[in-house]
Amino acid sequence: MTESTANIHASSSLPINLVLIGFMGSGKSSIGRILATKLGFQMVDTDAMVVQEAGMPITEIFAWEGEEGFRLHEAKALAALEARKACGLVIATGGGIVTREGNLPLLHQLGFVVELKASEEVIFERVSRNKARPLLHTPNPRETVSKLSLIHI
Repeated sequence: MTESTANIHASSSLPINLVLIGFMGSGKSSIGRILATKLGFQMVDTDAMVVQEAGMPITEIFAWEGEEGFRLHEAKALAALEARKACGLVIATGGGIVTREGNLPLLHQLGFVVELKASEEVIFERVSRNKARPLLHTPNPRETVSKLSLIHI
């Protein structure tokens, strides 16, 4: 954190964080790293927090606990971030974090929320490169992306 950024944080009673939400593959982690560097903020990825807390990769969490279990881990990660009362964070969230009731108000408590969007074609091109996306372990991943993108937020 730069000296000028630290002064902003010290003079504000509100959390000064940037929270990135959006569909999987919308660029939250990539853009988050760039923004964190440019702003002198720390990058936090809720998926990485979940993996660390659970002690297993996301694909295994889905296999053992299902999507609901994974969403519970995400909610715990948000609660942990809120409890830290930290400032100067760029928080990249999981694509479905907003689908769990109660998460969106907590995201707004954490900081300024920005939704990243990309076209369905761009999303599919990006996510199809990553075989570790459990929601796409379906007979027709393209159709799954199309259906999931309709229910996002």
